[in-house]
Amino acid sequence: MQDLTPATEYFIQMKGATIDATAPATNPNFGTITAYNSAGRYEFAAISTVPDATTIIYILAATTNIFDPAGRIQIVRVPNYTDVTIVAPLTAQAWNGTTGGVLALWVTGTLTLNSDIDVSGMGFRGGQVSTLNTSCSSATWATNNLQWDGKGEGIAENTNNRARSKLANGGGGLVRLTMPLPPAMTIYNDGGISSRNSSNSDFALQGNAYFCAEALGLGGAIFDNLNLLPVEISRFGAERSGKKETRIFWTTLSERNNAGFEVQKSRDSINFTTFSAIFGKSGDSFSTRNYEVFDQEPHYGANYYRLKQIDKDGTVTFSKIVVVYFKDINIANGATLFPSPTSQNHLYLRIERADATMSVVCFDLAGCPMDTAIEKSNTNEYHIQFGQQLPQGMYLFKIKVGTDEYLEKVVIQ
Repeated sequence: MQDLTPATEYFIQMKGATIDATAPATNPNFGTITAYNSAGRYEFAAISTVPDATTIIYILAATTNIFDPAGRIQIVRVPNYTDVTIVAPLTAQAWNGTTGGVLALWVTGTLTLNSDIDVSGMGFRGGQVSTLNTSCSSATWATNNLQWDGKGEGIAENTNNRARSKLANGGGGLVRLTMPLPPAMTIYNDGGISSRNSSNSDFALQGNAYFCAEALGLGGAIFDNLNLLPVEISRFGAERSGKKETRIFWTTLSERNNAGFEVQKSRDSINFTTFSAIFGKSGDSFSTRNYEVFDQEPHYGANYYRLKQIDKDGTVTFSKIVVVYFKDINIANGATLFPSPTSQNHLYLRIERADATMSVVCFDLAGCPMDTAIEKSNTNEYHIQFGQQLPQGMYLFKIKVGTDEYLEKVVIQ
């Protein structure tokens, strides 16, 4: 791994590959990469001065790699840390065609992941949907005509960025269905329009069901005997609602043969249990439906949630997993360690449930246990006495109250 000292910037070239761009409309190989050039190259460097932030940047030493300014070069600031604990989901700024899609940090000591680093969907953008009323010609591989869907973004750029063929490592375009939905349809895998639209059917007249399908291996999509999804979920999320409550919410765009939903939660994102369910919503739906439930007993720390959708035939589909944190309040069997920072050789621990079993272990940052004595001072409070005056620094306390475990930090001054 490259030594970052004293570099704090990350240079990366996002694009710049060369593709076969001949005869766009009729060339099935349009978009095939012929040379990668400098696309994807990256390097750490230190900026010396920035006399003109729009055009000029001076670095302390010449780069090892050669970069092409036309290839969308990004300069990403890299924060430097000794020890880092990720306590909430960390993501990147979304790629906007010029910047984004990159997350970088440098840790010389210990990186503790108590939450996810997730940059899903923050990189190159997917194809753009066209809702114009057009019959997609199976002979059109690349065009700039807005009647065709946009190709997925890749490491090359071209103005003919719509229709069937791929664009470097980005997939070919197809036109997606919009409401209302028919019960089922067949899409030819030779690039033709759907049989549902091949005549003046009621659905075709709305001008919103045309497809362009890609031939095998050329970067687009094949649909054959397509059955529409029983339930199309447009969003699923969770957020804190008040001090001791989580709101879980989701939206469906359509529902067919849907038996219902179960909302599940977990402490470790692996073992889930159902705590709420919604069944028996009347009838199929081709319009938006909004749902929400509340978890009134969240755990201290991380609370992971997912949605379980059940079809009438018993088929089960799970959503993505979302997480909500409760670390600044006492909940359930929660615990509070105080004061911090402190210069004394003792602390107090307050727990919310007086009848819960409790244990405490103190460690220094090297993982060595510290000598402590614990005695109950009143109904909900314990006195923690150190065996000796601890040296200045940060200490970790592993606290177990009932079945919940917490890791708290205390600074000794």
